[in-house]
Amino acid sequence: MKEVIGSIAMIGLTFSPGTWFGSSKFAIYLLHAAGVVFADKIFGGDVNPAVSACMFSLGKSNLPTFLTKVSAQLVGGIVGFAAFSLLSGYFSLTEFGGPALPKYATDDAVEVCVMNELMGTVLLLITIFTVNWEVVFVPDAEHNYYVKQTLTAAAIRVLILMFPNSGPSMNPMLASAFAINKNAAINGNHVLVYWIAPLVGAILAALAYVFYTGGEGAQFFGRTLKTAPRDKTKPLIAPVKIYDTHANPNSAATMKSIPDKASAATPPPPAPSTDDKKKEGKGERSKSPRSPMWNPANWGKKNDKGKKD
Repeated sequence: MKEVIGSIAMIGLTFSPGTWFGSSKFAIYLLHAAGVVFADKIFGGDVNPAVSACMFSLGKSNLPTFLTKVSAQLVGGIVGFAAFSLLSGYFSLTEFGGPALPKYATDDAVEVCVMNELMGTVLLLITIFTVNWEVVFVPDAEHNYYVKQTLTAAAIRVLILMFPNSGPSMNPMLASAFAINKNAAINGNHVLVYWIAPLVGAILAALAYVFYTGGEGAQFFGRTLKTAPRDKTKPLIAPVKIYDTHANPNSAATMKSIPDKASAATPPPPAPSTDDKKKEGKGERSKSPRSPMWNPANWGKKNDKGKKD
């Protein structure tokens, strides 16, 4: 019942601004935003098959729940448009409009409408992920709710202005319920634009979110798409050489190397002792064995062949 009542309330609170209430654009936009916030706050529900499909693909609901939600949303949409149409006739008010394809839809027009619905749905769901799951605007939960829902309403208004060719709907229930209320044909183009395109957009948005989170805490149709974890023992940036600009830049002594963790853990070689330095300064010969002829004590002696060295 939440989806049924929520769908009826959403139609009444978001379609009446500009039709029944509000004369200026600012007033219409403000009333529409208030309708989005209070419809969700008071009645709740997904009220959108594309949102329900996205949550199903992320493992937030199972298949029976998803099908039940979509069915309830359609019932609520059909009842809502019919009820508000009766109210419009009774009180002599303008009837609600709704998303619909152009009367003479060419192939190019259908393609544009498909892209409108697909991209609009992707951006709508990315907005929902961002403001609802990734960002906390204020510490108080109640205040944070109103901030994020207001931002969602603002994003919906921006998307309506960005993708006007298909309505836009970004909600398959709205387009089909409106078409049924107007006795309009639901043909292949209608299904392509208002069902397939937003559902594909919902799946793409879910897939993007899973890759964004690295698979941690989110699944895609029951599968974890987790990327390979990075080896945290290796530095992100390779060691580089830094030159001291206050010294001679051509001198190798001015170069300092930033060691990585492995080299930092290795102790430096011991410094040469004072005795070693003295030996190096005096030029002490190596103590390796040499030929007897190199010994000064043997100079002037004859060798085995009778010759002097």
